[in-house]
Amino acid sequence: VRPPRPARPVRFRSGLIGLIGTRYGKTDFEWEAGVKKKVLIPTKLDRIAGEVLAATGLYEAVQDDVTPLADLAARHRDAYALIVRSEKITAAVIDALPALKVIIRAGAGYDTIDTKHARRKGIDVMNTPGANSNAVAEEVLALMLADARFIVPADVSTRAGGWEKKAFMGREIAGKTVGIVGLGNIGRLVARRLSGFDCRLLGFDPVIAPERAQDLEVALVNLETLFKESDFITLHVPLTDETANMVDETLLMRMKNGATLINCARHGIIDEAALRRIKPQ
Repeated sequence: VRPPRPARPVRFRSGLIGLIGTRYGKTDFEWEAGVKKKVLIPTKLDRIAGEVLAATGLYEAVQDDVTPLADLAARHRDAYALIVRSEKITAAVIDALPALKVIIRAGAGYDTIDTKHARRKGIDVMNTPGANSNAVAEEVLALMLADARFIVPADVSTRAGGWEKKAFMGREIAGKTVGIVGLGNIGRLVARRLSGFDCRLLGFDPVIAPERAQDLEVALVNLETLFKESDFITLHVPLTDETANMVDETLLMRMKNGATLINCARHGIIDEAALRRIKPQ
């Protein structure tokens, strides 16, 4: 009979839990038994997130997507971690949580979080790139199909008693050229999902290896060529100083008549003032 093993601090590595326990480059986190840290989740996240956290015995999860964030921060000043989606985490929110040590974005971008202020306060900011990649890729295809087949206006018309087949003839995606701006997790999944539609795929990504693009059957081109030749253009780049307003009037004017621009990334990537000038309605 083997003697019992001595008690050891709990170790874990799993999704959001792993991120909460990841501090200063460590991928495994050790914690004294019996000490729970409060995790504030002021966003619409599946209840399973809080249940998984609580099940570790290490966390007290508070999920509330109804109460204003400022009020939640005032009530839970002892929160150790904050899990958000698209909520704006300003300096004021950070200052209202003096025990805060980590902010986790359940998504890819950081643009809704004041990362500079968090850094000054010694608070880690982390994200979960790839967690929702498939969902976004599927949304892109859904939008392409809805646009090509006039799904939304045709549905409204039919529910109102109309049957306007000629007004909503639509077009096929098969044989069209699709331009993918950004071939990261989501952009590559979009390319894979489109493989069954017999489309010609163009891509723009200054860092992807040509061999990797070739494996996806994506022809790498410059932005000007992509906007000029594509019937559908889908954007998958982060919002940075370099990408802000990257889709400017020059690129928009290169688009084909009737081409579709899909943005499931960040609103600041497109120069919306230029877009309104070109297409006022």
